[in-house]
Amino acid sequence: MRIAGTLVPMGREKLHRWPLWAVAALYIAVLWLLYEVWRSPHRDDLATYGAFAVAVVAILPGLFAWARRRSLRGVADDANLDRAVEELARAVQAQWEKAAGERGLTGADPIQVTWASPSLAISGPKAAAISSRRFETLPGLLSAGAAQLSCGQVSDLHAVYGGLGSGRLIITGAPGSGKSSAAVLLILAALRYRGQASSADRAKIPVPVLVTAQDWDPDSEPIVCWLARQLQATYPQLPGLAGEATVDALMTAGRIAVIIDGLDEISADMQPVALRALSQHGGFRTVILSRTAEMASAASRQGILLGAAAIELQSVSPAEAVSYLERAQLDPLPDGWHDLIRHLRDNPAGSLSRALDTPLTLSLVRDTCQSGDDAREFLAFCAALSDLPGGQAAEVITDYLLDRVLPAAYTHQPGQPPLPYDLPSAQNALAKIAIQMNRQGTRDLYWWDIPTWAPRTQRQITSGLAAGLAA
Repeated sequence: MRIAGTLVPMGREKLHRWPLWAVAALYIAVLWLLYEVWRSPHRDDLATYGAFAVAVVAILPGLFAWARRRSLRGVADDANLDRAVEELARAVQAQWEKAAGERGLTGADPIQVTWASPSLAISGPKAAAISSRRFETLPGLLSAGAAQLSCGQVSDLHAVYGGLGSGRLIITGAPGSGKSSAAVLLILAALRYRGQASSADRAKIPVPVLVTAQDWDPDSEPIVCWLARQLQATYPQLPGLAGEATVDALMTAGRIAVIIDGLDEISADMQPVALRALSQHGGFRTVILSRTAEMASAASRQGILLGAAAIELQSVSPAEAVSYLERAQLDPLPDGWHDLIRHLRDNPAGSLSRALDTPLTLSLVRDTCQSGDDAREFLAFCAALSDLPGGQAAEVITDYLLDRVLPAAYTHQPGQPPLPYDLPSAQNALAKIAIQMNRQGTRDLYWWDIPTWAPRTQRQITSGLAAGLAA
């Protein structure tokens, strides 16, 4: 059997099948036991025997499912790889189509985000990334050139990603500049492109997966182990991803591309180590998302992703901000919105324009200033900051918009079911979550870590009670 270009002995494949054989033997033994008990002269209570038989038989499907998942660990032949890739593609598409809708990225006229060459030293020369032959250009795409890497829009990222010979791209930007949204749009564009390709070409087009580096210790955990753990936690419904051998085979065969977010979330000392580890593993296309300053700092400490091309997302121009806010409102504009947009148009260098130069803050204005005199109230708040320096005023405006998110989200909308929680409950819960995240020094929330926030004794008591009830 072939695994990632090498032959796997048949004896090894049979060894991995032992759980299926064990469960099959258990099936036979249980059926024989039920038959013998049925024939026994001591069977005088039919109801008790029936309850026993139903209970025994009911656990067999679960055992079989466990055996099937266990037998797939380490077995990565071509058929298993093909099946795992297609299952993963469907799961990734469903995941990020939903996320794109929730983020407002699927509208007919989204915010036009542009990118250019980084303002700081982040990667090696563009010529090295362009001339590299580590990866073939994805079927149907042209090789990326210097002009493509100089500037563009987010909609151009797929052509760069698929045409870059090195297969390595770094996307940087300021906080709120839209890095995660750009990654979501890139994933969906890559999946659409793959879905439209012929069967022969589809095998040459990897499935992009987005993972976060926040819990990766590159000094002690190999990339394959970390990535396998990430995929298993994100897609537990996919048994084909069970085991490091399958994930390693997918990476080595170029069947998946890895988009890594949150590299700036790990410790500053570990960031260069992570980049060096990624440089040494050249089996998969890699896209890294990071804040510009953190990536530049890592690169200055010998943390260079060899062969990578780097781009930096740009601030939203005042003209585009005005155009987007006009597109997101009624025509003709409500009075408050008319005043707000006129102020932005007349003061392109003012503190309000500086505050609304990212997709994040523009989206906050769109979503939190929708009713009554919200826009006029917002404009009055901004006018009261005229005595502050421009940069400080912009930060205060951003904080003001962030403070409006929860009240807007927990306002009942006509035609929608009642909200499960009221605003004070949500504020209380989120405050506790924020405190815990600050203690951990992270900006990412992992839901599977939340149970560990409870005190150890409380978790032990809860686990004991649950086990007792189950027993």
